[in-house]
Amino acid sequence: WGQCTARGKVSLNWRCIHLSQALQDYVVIHELCHLSEMNHSARFWSLVRSYCPNYIELRQEMRRYGPYLDW
Repeated sequence: WGQCTARGKVSLNWRCIHLSQALQDYVVIHELCHLSEMNHSARFWSLVRSYCPNYIELRQEMRRYGPYLDW
């Protein structure tokens, strides 16, 4: 749903506008956390959790929408 480059450019899929506000927030938080941690390490997820305590539930909900993602 999003990506963050090593140069710090964050891009979001336009289909995010169809998500709930909570899921949109999760996607943005996820990508912005990549500005500090360019991986999915424990430190990355800890950072995500600090801004989005319910990220696990939101992440699971996002998986339902995966088939509709088309960059």
